[in-house]
Amino acid sequence: GAPLWEPRTLGADVSTPALVGDRGYTAVGTEDRTAGHVVALDLTTGETRWRDDTDWYAYSPAVGGDTLVVAGERRRDGHRVGGLLRAYDTESGDVLWTQETETEPGGVALVGDRVIATSGTELFELR
Repeated sequence: GAPLWEPRTLGADVSTPALVGDRGYTAVGTEDRTAGHVVALDLTTGETRWRDDTDWYAYSPAVGGDTLVVAGERRRDGHRVGGLLRAYDTESGDVLWTQETETEPGGVALVGDRVIATSGTELFELR
């Protein structure tokens, strides 16, 4: 029950992390929902392994194998104008791909080499 490291502030709106081994991956959004960042944390020390600052509001991380996928939304003048999904290499944090969507994505699941996501009333698959 003893803490391993002191908690620290990552941002205004921190998602529930996706956990694999000694790593935690989380998405953080700003209060105005216009930007954010994606963070990989070492769970044994609490140190940041890598970070990607985004010009979109990041949320809903999911991990499968060596890939992290994070959902997000874009805003302009306080209004949602679309969404996106972005994939990262879990070790390096390198961006593997980004897929724009017309509406903001909801849930994300990784199954093998497939990404299953929801967006509005649709369920779709990316490979």
